[in-house]
Amino acid sequence: MDAGIDEGDEVTGRFDPMLAKLIAHGADRAAALERLTAALDTTLVLGLTTNLRFLRWLVRQPVVRDGQVRIDTLERIWPPDDWAARTTIPDVAWQAAARALGVGGWRLNAPARVRLVAVDGTESTVTPGGAEIESPPVAVASGVAHVDVGGRSIAITVAPPPDVDRAARAAGAHHAGGPMEVLSPMPGSVVTVHVGNGALVAAGDPIVTLEAMKMEHVVASPVDGRIDGLAVRRGDQVQRGQSLAIVEP
Repeated sequence: MDAGIDEGDEVTGRFDPMLAKLIAHGADRAAALERLTAALDTTLVLGLTTNLRFLRWLVRQPVVRDGQVRIDTLERIWPPDDWAARTTIPDVAWQAAARALGVGGWRLNAPARVRLVAVDGTESTVTPGGAEIESPPVAVASGVAHVDVGGRSIAITVAPPPDVDRAARAAGAHHAGGPMEVLSPMPGSVVTVHVGNGALVAAGDPIVTLEAMKMEHVVASPVDGRIDGLAVRRGDQVQRGQSLAIVEP
């Protein structure tokens, strides 16, 4: 492990994103890849957005194992067909966050429930407590639970009371055809805005491209619809969880 930081160091948006890297070696390529795979599988980073989950997937791909990687390889194999399922936050992660945050909740004549929200805007309502189950690693800092989900640190906190606009959008989304808010998955710089207000998009169409960690990341529309409330322009700096646009199905 080659790292340039120690525990307690501050990582700002202006810091070089190469904070640490794993290096593996072996008697031959196969042995080195096996050691690299094992190292990636046992590495835990909480509180920061890393490419650990992606690297765990990549190092297992036949094209990597066979040494056939080219400059256009990712364009041909990424993302995998099951990536949406891989990136879904499981119930055990929500429960782990609730326990780590120590939140309660109250309802008249019914089990207590608490509403949690992840950094990408995903929400879940859980019943605190209950039977102890095997929990993923979690750490709490400043009221935020950082939960490991397959190698990615997911920030989860207690959802704030909704304002009028958010309540209306949530109510609409609860029924088929409600508006969807597109949030930034990471801090970064907006390098391209692919659409304008009123544009029609299909699920998967790019809305903006962010530059972060020396790479470009496309933020796509989650549903078919029309762009409304585009909130960023080229050159803007955005924070993780910041609203980028609203898609009206």
